[in-house]
Amino acid sequence: MLFLGGDETQNPFFDETDEDTTWNTDGVTLKQLLADYETRCARSNDIVAAACT
Repeated sequence: MLFLGGDETQNPFFDETDEDTTWNTDGVTLKQLLADYETRCARSNDIVAAACT
């Protein structure tokens, strides 16, 4: 389901075929991971705000 004209390719996904229980970041820094998380949180807040109006 897409909200506010979102792009479905931007949704996070998990490879369920990988039995490794560790989280791999493919060399992405903690700073970038946190920035991406903040961006996704802001997007979620926008979606909820639009749905509640």
